[in-house]
Amino acid sequence: MNHRVSIALLCLTAVPLSIGTAVAQSAPAPAAVAAPSRAPWTFSLRTDNDAFDFWMLPWNRPDEDYTSGVHLDYDGGDAPRWSHTLIKGRSECVVHAQTCRTSRLELGQDIYTPSVDVNDPHASASARPNAGWLYLAQSARALSVDRLDEFTLTLGVTGPPSLARFTQRLAHEAAPEF
Repeated sequence: MNHRVSIALLCLTAVPLSIGTAVAQSAPAPAAVAAPSRAPWTFSLRTDNDAFDFWMLPWNRPDEDYTSGVHLDYDGGDAPRWSHTLIKGRSECVVHAQTCRTSRLELGQDIYTPSVDVNDPHASASARPNAGWLYLAQSARALSVDRLDEFTLTLGVTGPPSLARFTQRLAHEAAPEF
């Protein structure tokens, strides 16, 4: 057997063993009383772009109006402190809770560009101007079996501080055909 193959096989068998050992060591003792399990949390990344119009040839895809968005979200944890008076009588979400409170945090950037003619790269005076919106949003959610209420506080900037020009330039340098 080749020396490299045997090292690879050894690594493949050692990894599951070490994972199994770590899980077994972290399990609580059978006599311990289990606390309620915390509700699951997620991170998500969402991107929108005119370049994702895959049914069109790359050189025919529009780059106008709402042209791009990038959103990084974290869902989970207790509702922010500023919302506790709005969401009275609810505690942090745990698995199988009937009513509870939770939070969401989002960092996002949206970019808007004017419509231009293929034969004239300059936008008309009546076209939407280039614009950007960079923001941070924090939401508090009140959940029950049949309802979800959400309160959101959003702070952001527009214009040059939104970094829209930088992001647009970076994207077009990385993929000039789009």
